[in-house]
Amino acid sequence: MEQSPFILLIDDDPDDRQMFIDEFQHHNADVAIQPADSAEEALAYLQNCAPEDLPVLIVVDYQLPDLFAPDFLQAIKYNFRCDKILKIVWSTSSLKEHIESCMEKGAYRYFIKPSELADLSGIIDCITQILQSRLATHET
Repeated sequence: MEQSPFILLIDDDPDDRQMFIDEFQHHNADVAIQPADSAEEALAYLQNCAPEDLPVLIVVDYQLPDLFAPDFLQAIKYNFRCDKILKIVWSTSSLKEHIESCMEKGAYRYFIKPSELADLSGIIDCITQILQSRLATHET
């Protein structure tokens, strides 16, 4: 039986993780989020899960304690299991070189973590549109 679509959220900050989960599920109650607090945990999951248990979307924090987002993206860039998964980076960094590095390594979008909940809602709306578009193309 195929699992419902879900998002893999990789962020080592428990407050940021919970804020994202709460706001996303407020708007998308039918989409599950699987949290991971390290790149190592996420990579192990992606390598060992059944193909039908892969996420439809990965949201990764730029600065993790064990790997930065560009390195994580590079690690999965040529993995055929992950090639169709959309990757989004979210970060407190707005440095142009961070954004460019992530986009070059396969990120679909890069969002700056907001300081206000209202701004997070806008990001969630954008991610929801991306997710709905991806799910629609998988259904056809």
